[in-house]
Amino acid sequence: MTCLGNFEMSNESGLVGDELQKISVMKNLPMLIKEDLTACIQRIVPRMQQTLPHGSTEYNMGACDAVRTVARQNLMSTDNFTKVFLQHILNSLESRDTVAADEWLNVLLDIIKVLPTNVLHSEVLPIAVNKAHISKPVHVRVTSCRILGHLALSFSAVQVKRDIIPVVISLCQDVSGEVRAAISKELPNLASTLGMETSNFLLNHLLDLVSDEEAMVREAAVEAVAYMLPKFHSDTLKSTIIPLTKKVFPEIVKNEDGLLVVLTKVYGHYAIGLKNYMTVTEKSQFLQRYIQMSQLNSNNRRNKINPYNPIVMDEDELALRLTDCRLNCAYNFPAMVMFAQDLKQELIDALISVMRNLASDSFCQVRKKIASGFYEVMKLMPKWQAALKAEFIRLLKDDIDIVQEGLVPNVSDILLSLSSSNTLTSDKVESGKDVGQALFVCEKNLNDAPHWRLQEGLLSGFRVVPKVFHPEFVYLYFVPLLLTRAVSGRILPCRVAALNTLLVIIADPSQAKQKLKIRNKVLELCNNSSFHCRQLFLRGMSTFIVHSPEVLKELFFHNITSMAEDKVPNIRLMLCKLLPKLKTIALDPVDRKLLASIDAAITSMSGETDRDVQMQLKIALNLMDEGDKVKSLGSKRLEPDVESSSAPRRSIIGFSNTISPLTDMRSFTSESSARSISSQYSMASQQQQTLSSRPKPYTGSQSIRAQSMPATTTGTPRNHVTSRITTQKPGIKAPVEKRKTSLPRR
Repeated sequence: MTCLGNFEMSNESGLVGDELQKISVMKNLPMLIKEDLTACIQRIVPRMQQTLPHGSTEYNMGACDAVRTVARQNLMSTDNFTKVFLQHILNSLESRDTVAADEWLNVLLDIIKVLPTNVLHSEVLPIAVNKAHISKPVHVRVTSCRILGHLALSFSAVQVKRDIIPVVISLCQDVSGEVRAAISKELPNLASTLGMETSNFLLNHLLDLVSDEEAMVREAAVEAVAYMLPKFHSDTLKSTIIPLTKKVFPEIVKNEDGLLVVLTKVYGHYAIGLKNYMTVTEKSQFLQRYIQMSQLNSNNRRNKINPYNPIVMDEDELALRLTDCRLNCAYNFPAMVMFAQDLKQELIDALISVMRNLASDSFCQVRKKIASGFYEVMKLMPKWQAALKAEFIRLLKDDIDIVQEGLVPNVSDILLSLSSSNTLTSDKVESGKDVGQALFVCEKNLNDAPHWRLQEGLLSGFRVVPKVFHPEFVYLYFVPLLLTRAVSGRILPCRVAALNTLLVIIADPSQAKQKLKIRNKVLELCNNSSFHCRQLFLRGMSTFIVHSPEVLKELFFHNITSMAEDKVPNIRLMLCKLLPKLKTIALDPVDRKLLASIDAAITSMSGETDRDVQMQLKIALNLMDEGDKVKSLGSKRLEPDVESSSAPRRSIIGFSNTISPLTDMRSFTSESSARSISSQYSMASQQQQTLSSRPKPYTGSQSIRAQSMPATTTGTPRNHVTSRITTQKPGIKAPVEKRKTSLPRR
C-alpha cells in the first residue's frame, strides 16, 4: 500500500505541496480500507485525527466525503466505525473553520441513520443536550436543534418523551429567534415518532411559535404545522388548527411579507389535511384565499405601497416575492382541484380561470409548473376536458423549452385522455386538427432548440396518434413529419424515435388501408443512397421485430435480407445480428419462402472479406443451429429435402455449439469470448482447406446445414491464430503417418 507511505512522508515533511497528497489519500480512504482495514486503522486514522484540527478546509471536506462513503457502504463494522470515527466527528463540530464544522455536522446527521440506538443514546445524545444549554453560542444551540431532530427519528416514542422533549421545550422558549426557528423546523421529525400523542406534548408550544414576534420563527412554525397535520387528532384539527388558519392566514395575505411565500408553498398540505374537517363555508373561504394569492402581481397593482405592511420594499424585490407566490400556487393547483371537487360550480369555474391565468403567466417557471400538473388535473376533473383542451393547445405552442419540459413527458397520456372523453373524435378527417397543428408547432420549436431529449420524447409520444386522430389525418400529416425527421434529423436518437413511431403506426389496425403506402415511404430509407439512412432502417427493424414480428414478415422481411449485398460492411454486420431473429419468426410457422430468403442472404455473404462480418456471421449461424436444436426438442423435425438428405451433415463454422440461442450477441465482445472464437475460427479454416469444392448453401431444413463460407478469404481476422508448428524432441519417435492407398509408392 504505497499510499500509506506517501501519507506518512507528507505528514512528516509538512510542506505546502504535500497538502494535495494528503487530500488525495483522504479521497482514497474507502479503497484503502477495502484493501487492508487493520493497516488503515493503525497508520492512517491516527495521523488523520492529528492533522485534521489544523488542516485546510479542502482537507476536511475530503475527509468528510471519505467518512460518509465508509458509513454508506458499510466498509467496517459498527463497533469499529464508532471507535475510529465517531468521537472525531463529534469533536470536529467545534472546529473554528465554520465551513468544515458545518460539513462535519452533515456527516453526523447522515450516519445517525446507520448507528445503533444504544450508541446514539450514550455517545451523541449527551453532546446534543450539552450544546442546547443557554450558555452556549447561538450557532452551537442551532446545531443541537438539528441533532435532536435527527435523533428523534431513530429513537422510540418512550425515549423521545423522556430524553428529547424536555430539551426541545426549552429550545422553543430560547431567547434567540434563530434557535426557535431551528427547533421549529425539527418538530415534524418529533411528530413522526410521537404519532397521535403529538398534540399532548407540542401543540401549545407550536401555537406560541406561530404567533412569535420574529418573522423567521413564524415562517418555520407555519410550515411545521402543515407537515404535522396527519399527526393531530380530528378534534384538535377542528377546535384548534382550523380556527388558527382562519385567524393567521388573512393577516399573512394582507401583509405580503416573506411569510406569504411560505404559506403558498404549504397551502396544498393544509387543503388536503383539513378537507374532511371543514364546513362548506370554511372550504369556500379557504379556496377564495387561494384564488386571491394566485392573482398577486406587481404589474396590476394600483398602489405600490401596502398599507398593511409599514416596510417599504423595492419594486424588484416585491415582484420577485409575488412571482414566487404564483409559482407555489401553480405547484399546488392539483391539490386545490381535489379540495374543491364537492363545492359550488361557481368556485370550480373560478379555478378554471386561475389555471388560464397561470398558464399564460409572464414567468416561464409558473407555466412549467402548470404544465407539469396538467395531466393530473385532467384525471381529477374529467368534466373539464373541453375547457382544458384550449389550455393544452396554448401550452403546446409555448416557444420556451422550459415549459415543454413539464408538458412533453405527459403528452401521450393527455392525448389518450382527450380521446377517451370524446373531446377528440376520430370519425372525421379534420377532427382534432387544432390539437394536431399545436403538436406540430411544439415539435418544430423543439427541433430548433438544443434540448433534443425533449424532441425525442415527443416523437416517441406520437405513437398514440392512431388511437386519437383519423387514419387519413395521421397519414397526411404525421407520417410525412416522422419520415422527414427520420431521414434528415440532426440527432440520431430523434431519428430512431421517429422511425420507431412510424413503424408503430404501420402496425396499428386503424392504418390497414394506408399500410402499404406508409411501407413504401419507410422503404425509402432502405433504398436510400446514404449509408446512415440504410443503417437507421436496420436499427428500426431490430426493434420492430420484437414488437410486431408478423407485420415485419409481411412487409419488410425480403427487404431486410436483400441488404446482404450492401457495399458497406457495417450494414452487412447489422444484418448478421438480425439473422437469428429472422429465422425464428420464419419458423413460427414455417415459411419456406422466408427461409429461402435467409439462405440467399447467407450465400451472398459467403465470399465476405470483412473480418468483423465474418465473425458475426459465424456467431449468427451458430445461434441459428442452436435454435434448431432447441426447437427440435419440443416438436418433430421437418421432412428433409431429397437433395439435401443425400449429403452428409457438415458444420461450416468448425467449433462446438456452446452458445445459447437466447444469448445477446453483444456478449461476444468480451476478451475471453473473442479469444475463444478466434481460435475456433482458425480451426475451422484448417478444416475447410481439405475440401475440394464449396458445398451447397444452407436450405433451411432442420436436418442439414451445408457450408456457405469460403475455404479461404482474402481478409485476415484481427485475432487470427496461426497454426502451431511442433518440433520433434530428441529421443522421441515420431508417429508414422499412414499413406493413402490411392497414392503410388515410391
